[in-house]
Amino acid sequence: MIYNFLKNFNYDGVIKYELIKSNPNLIYLIKNNRKFYIVKFFDNYNKVLNEVRIINLFNSKKINGLKLYKNIQNKYITPFTHGRILYGIVLEYLFEQGNKDFFDEENASDIINHYFTFLEVLNEHKNILNVDELIQYNQDNLIESPLSKIKKFCHIKKFEKKLNEIEKRLLNYKYIDNSDFCQIIHGDLHKGNILFGKSITFIDFEDIGIGSPLLDISSAMIEGNNKDFKYQECIINESINYFGSVKIEQELYYYNAINYLIALSRGEESIPDSVISEYLLLIEDNLLKGES
Repeated sequence: MIYNFLKNFNYDGVIKYELIKSNPNLIYLIKNNRKFYIVKFFDNYNKVLNEVRIINLFNSKKINGLKLYKNIQNKYITPFTHGRILYGIVLEYLFEQGNKDFFDEENASDIINHYFTFLEVLNEHKNILNVDELIQYNQDNLIESPLSKIKKFCHIKKFEKKLNEIEKRLLNYKYIDNSDFCQIIHGDLHKGNILFGKSITFIDFEDIGIGSPLLDISSAMIEGNNKDFKYQECIINESINYFGSVKIEQELYYYNAINYLIALSRGEESIPDSVISEYLLLIEDNLLKGES
């Protein structure tokens, strides 16, 4: 599949590749002699078009480390049949490898400041996007939908009381649909979508949507070690300085709770009790900080 698809592009040789994501879209990591690439397949043309437009926008502003490959017809998007019609793009990127944890105090300011630049450029040029394809990050898909998935876990009964309490506390928190900061955001700013090299690069724009930037900032915040308080403190302070509001700290803890809830909902029904307990404790801890 990959070899045949890459023939459409000005691309020189695959040494090895691996599937790194299969739901909802197929994403492959490719390596040749010198560089690393991502090959992405979408089943929605408008979503891949948004992705291409965003990457081209950031390349033109020289704040992104991705390069889009054009096919032989001088287009970025190539249809490909693999049991269904998919739309594929090839991205080239450079990043550092190794075991170093980049989500530490040393890089916290760079991550957040790069994100604010990303945010400003994205919203300044939002007219390039197909708005109909943007996700609405509201109470329904950030709280109610994940909770509904978790409640279907076969062994969730023993956690039912705690889960109901968490649900009540989350739904009573009113910031989510009334945020002063709602705008177009990345929507999935986890560790795998933040690359470190000559500069910080964000990838994977299929979850671009409208919501609070604090959802993204929280994702970056919880990627650090839970005990790395200096990293978290730096994220909070940079956010307060940017938005000019001290209530940001409380809201960030609230979005931490939501991100942990979403992460738990992505697990399998066979997820161990110990893991469920760990996530519920993290959610409760962050709700307590947000409510204080």
